Amino acid sequence: MKDLRPKHPAGGLKAGPRGGEAAARPSAQRPAGREARATRILLACNDPSDRDVITEMLIACRRGAYEIDWFSGYGAALRAVEERRHDILLIDMRLDGGLGPNLLREAVDDGRTAPAILFAVPQDPGIEAWAFGTGAADCLFDGELNAALLDRVLAFASERQQTAAHLDYLSRYDPETGLANRQHFHTILDRSIARARRRDSMIAVFLVGLDRFKFAGETIGRTTSEKLLPAIVKRLQTAVPETTVLARLGDDTFGLILEDLSVLDDAEPIAKRISQALSVPLDFDGSDVFVAASIGIATFPLCGWDADTLSGSAATAMSRARAEGHNCYQFHTRKMTTIELQRLVLQTGLHRALEQREFLLHYQPQIDLRSGRLIGVEALVRWRHRDLGLLLPNEFIPVAEDTGLIIPLGRWVLSAACRQMRIWQEGGLPPLRLAVNVAQRQFRETSFPDTIADTLAESGLPPEQLALELTESTLMEDKEASHVTLARFREMGVAVFIDDFGT
Repeated sequence: MKDLRPKHPAGGLKAGPRGGEAAARPSAQRPAGREARATRILLACNDPSDRDVITEMLIACRRGAYEIDWFSGYGAALRAVEERRHDILLIDMRLDGGLGPNLLREAVDDGRTAPAILFAVPQDPGIEAWAFGTGAADCLFDGELNAALLDRVLAFASERQQTAAHLDYLSRYDPETGLANRQHFHTILDRSIARARRRDSMIAVFLVGLDRFKFAGETIGRTTSEKLLPAIVKRLQTAVPETTVLARLGDDTFGLILEDLSVLDDAEPIAKRISQALSVPLDFDGSDVFVAASIGIATFPLCGWDADTLSGSAATAMSRARAEGHNCYQFHTRKMTTIELQRLVLQTGLHRALEQREFLLHYQPQIDLRSGRLIGVEALVRWRHRDLGLLLPNEFIPVAEDTGLIIPLGRWVLSAACRQMRIWQEGGLPPLRLAVNVAQRQFRETSFPDTIADTLAESGLPPEQLALELTESTLMEDKEASHVTLARFREMGVAVFIDDFGT
C-alpha cells in the first residue's frame, strides 16, 4: 500500500508548527458492517497534519476500530499516559515542550502502561536499538510506514499487551477463586499499613483456616467437590464488609484485611459472622457438608508494624484457635509471642535431642478391672530437656509433627518400646500387649508397615503383642490408603486401637 504520509526530513513524523493540546479527538471508525471494539490510541505529535495522516491510515486498517486522542504538548501527553486510559501509545520524536524519547521512557518506567510505539527517522543513529532497549513495543521509520504496516504493528502490540496483562493477572490472583493470591495479599497489606500510619488508624489481619476441608471434599465426591470452594468463598464474601480485602493464601487458608478500625473490638463482630457463616452446613444435592473455620486475628500497630510480622502473628493466633478445638477465633496477644519463642526453642532443641538421647519412655499400665490383672502397657514418650526439665508430649509433639521430626522420633519410640518389652519378658514378666501411639505423618508413610515389620524382627517381639493407637481423624484423612495399610497390619497380626473416637 502506498505511504499516505507526506515526507519531512526533520524529526519523526514531522517537527512542524505548534499544534493544540488535545485539541481534537479524531476517530478512525470502521467501515459499515465491520463491528469491533474500538482500541483507544494516544497519539503524541506536534503537527495536526501528521495526526490527519495517521487517522487516514487507521481508517484503512482492517484488523480493528481505533479511536485517537491527540496531544501536541509534552506535559499534556505525560498526564494522559499517567491516567492509563489508552490501549496503545504512538509517540513522535518531537513534541511541544519536550522530546518523544523522554515521554517513551516515562511511559515505560510507569510500569503499568500500554505498549508504546516510537516514530523515528532513519537518520537517527541507534534510535531503534535504544527504543527496544528502553521497552518500546516497536519503532517505525519515516518513509517506510503505510496503513498495512501500521495495522500489523498495532495488532501485534495489542496482542502482546493482552498476553502480558493475563500473565500479570495470574501472578497476582488465584485462578480458581479470582481472589488475590499470597504475594498480592502481602503487597496490599504493605499499602494498607502505610495508609494506617498516615491516618493514625488501626487495621486487622485475619487468617481463616478451613477445618477438615480436604475431608469434606473427599466425602462428597470429585464432581460435587468442585462446587465446594466457590460456595465457601461466597459465604466469606457475604460475612465481611464490601471494602474488605479477601485473598486465598493456600488450599484451605484465606486472608482478610480490615482497614480504618477505631478500636480492637471492631474486628470481633466480623470474626463472629465468619464463624457463623461457615458453621452452617452446605447443601449439595441433599447432602450436608460441614466446614468450620479456625480464625487468627492480628492488629496494626499492636501486633506488628510490617506485613511479615502481622501475617506471622495472625498465623500464630490461628494455630492457637485450632489448638483450642477448631471453629473459633483468637486474637494475637503478648502471651502468644512468648509461646512463639518457646516453640522456636523446642524446634531447635528437637534436632539435638534425638542425637543426644534426651528422650525416654514411661509405661502406663493397663489393668483388667474384672480380674485386677496387668494385661498391657502404653508407651508414653517424655523429653528430658536440659534447660526446661521434663516435658510432656503435648508440649513438643505438635512441634515435632510440624517440622517432620515426628518420623524419626516415632521410629525411636517404637524400637525402644519393643526392645523393653522383650527385656521384661526375658526377665520373667508374662506376655503383655504393648500400645504405641502413631502420629498421622507416620501412618501416611508408605514404608510404615515395613518399619513395623523390621522393628518386630529386630526386637523379637511377637506381632500379636503390639497394638498401634491411631486417632479417628488419621484413619479418615485418606480412606483408601488407610484401608491398604490396615490390611498389612492384619496380615502381620498387629492390633489397631482407634483413639479419640467420635470426634
